[in-house]
Amino acid sequence: MPSSKPAQPARIGTPAAPGAADTAVEPPEGQAVDGDRARYDGDRPRRPGDVPVDRPGAVSVGLSGGVPTVPPGDVLNAPPGDVLNAPPGDVLFSHPAAASAGRPGGVPFHRAGGGEVAAAAAVLSAPELAGIVDLVAWVDDGWLHVANADGASRLSLTTGLDGPWEVLRGRDPVAVRDPMHGVPLEQALRDPSPPNARNSYPLAGVRLASVFADPARSPDVVVVHSAAHHWPERGGHLGEHGSLDAGQSRAPLLLSGAGVHGRGPLDRHARVVDVAPTLAYLAGASMTDPARPAGLNDPTGSNDLTGPASLNDLARPASLNDLTGLNDLAGLAGANGLAGAGGPAGRNGSADLGIDGRALTELCVPGARHVVGLLWDGVNCNDLLAMAGAGELPAVARLLARGVALTGGAVAEFPSVTLANHTSALTGVGPGRHGILNNAYFDRETGRRIVANDASTWHLACEQLRPGVRTVFEAIAAARPGVSTACVNEPIDRGATYSTFGLVRAMNSAAGAGGLGEHLPSAADDPHATQEWVAANPDYAWSTQVDALGLAQIRQLWGEQAAEPPAFTWWNTTVTDTGHHGGGPYSPQSRASMADADRRLGVFLDLLEARGLADDTVILLTADHGSEGADPSRTGDWDEALRAAGIPFRDEAYGFLYLTPSAATNT
Repeated sequence: MPSSKPAQPARIGTPAAPGAADTAVEPPEGQAVDGDRARYDGDRPRRPGDVPVDRPGAVSVGLSGGVPTVPPGDVLNAPPGDVLNAPPGDVLFSHPAAASAGRPGGVPFHRAGGGEVAAAAAVLSAPELAGIVDLVAWVDDGWLHVANADGASRLSLTTGLDGPWEVLRGRDPVAVRDPMHGVPLEQALRDPSPPNARNSYPLAGVRLASVFADPARSPDVVVVHSAAHHWPERGGHLGEHGSLDAGQSRAPLLLSGAGVHGRGPLDRHARVVDVAPTLAYLAGASMTDPARPAGLNDPTGSNDLTGPASLNDLARPASLNDLTGLNDLAGLAGANGLAGAGGPAGRNGSADLGIDGRALTELCVPGARHVVGLLWDGVNCNDLLAMAGAGELPAVARLLARGVALTGGAVAEFPSVTLANHTSALTGVGPGRHGILNNAYFDRETGRRIVANDASTWHLACEQLRPGVRTVFEAIAAARPGVSTACVNEPIDRGATYSTFGLVRAMNSAAGAGGLGEHLPSAADDPHATQEWVAANPDYAWSTQVDALGLAQIRQLWGEQAAEPPAFTWWNTTVTDTGHHGGGPYSPQSRASMADADRRLGVFLDLLEARGLADDTVILLTADHGSEGADPSRTGDWDEALRAAGIPFRDEAYGFLYLTPSAATNT
């Protein structure tokens, strides 16, 4: 599972009801209310307003070669004579070269006009908020704008996203865009969680532009937290991510094993969107060519992947390595035949197969019999490499002995949050193209709030993927029909032959993964867990249980009982995100979480060696984002300033502002 951190309720603000934003969304089960502020005590069940919804035929906006594009033939989805039926002050979405989609039935939806956006930006970039607002971003008339208390700049969206930024006043808020800023660990520790003037914003143009590329789901204004902002009343922690800066955006990236060139650290960086094309390339497939032959990587593999028949078969046995009575999942012999994987049977994505990432062909070549992708959620890249170098992560050190690590890691997409970047890692495209823009967001087309990163909705995440997007599982299935793939503890699983969340969907429970309790192993009995933190932090204990279940699945899929392990395996680890949130980066808790993950990785590497598979396997280790420490004294809430200014708004995921009156309602 991606993370134990529950989704936060939307803040709704209206001038007529100054306090409505705090209480307009009724507290669901598991949530308590302190005065006029909502806080979460645990995972909540899905509410009716949070049910993921289908998207019937709306326009998809892409970023091809850095320039926004619309598929030929897409037109404004509005009834004749009603194209400009907008109330005063509202305008139809006017992203460059993009048509506006509409609600089902042909009624256009609206985005905030320049006046509303300018008013909000002025409030948010006031000096009084400088300690908590790093910068504000929005799109207007073909320009991407950023502003803060010290200055403002803009970038043309029509001449390419690699062009120069034009400074409009003061200092450019994204003047420094060095992806290697704060590398290595010693440099980061000299200036932890720096303010905007000393910070760096790698690939600021392309990452921000992607956030605004979805006409129905993109916010009107993005508020980027300062690196040190602490917001416990809104679900914040001592360790944070989600912002645009280098520290919160830097995920690790290591490649190890068969076909990997070079050894040790390399002073360079990649992107999270490079993960999918690299994994597909290593597996003999392509994210951009559905008909690519397998070529070098076409061993005689198993068409029939043995896995747990149901979650009851993953109930804790006498030992985690003793999963007895496990049968083949019905209907999973071919990946394209899995109708339950979050999409229709046989769906491989549409003809729009351009991607934002690239295969890292200079670091590796295909040919390995088995490809493995590991995602350690929320890991700080600097600390991971430092601990491995010091011998504190021996399994990661084993990977480095047979491979390379990029010291600059992989730059996450913005926002640098969990499910947006899990999806980018497994599709090779940014949030504005794949459609999962944040852990929670508002969909103007349906008028509903979408909570994507929640225990009750993880198993349905692939329903939110936009047309034309496909997963690495689908790419491999298209290039190598009949080979087996496995997706362990990961929601973005469409096309996988075996999937943890396929089993969750088979449960048909309204609680989704939140109903897994009886199937999870005991955290107190886990030999790979740091029991100090299991006892001290309930989230750490839950994440430990989830990761123990993940290791149990890996042992089943790769153990002696599996005649041929999967050609491609993706394995997500959760406790690392919990540890970094709970203690912040470089803390005893975050380092304990990495040591726990390392011990589980060591079990897998030992299994590879015992089966003689180490020389036939290539492994990629990454994360979905980085982590920076919050300053407990750096508190504040920009929603209060917006309400005081009389600006109607909906604040989703604490930073995505929707300003039209239709969005600023309790849905």
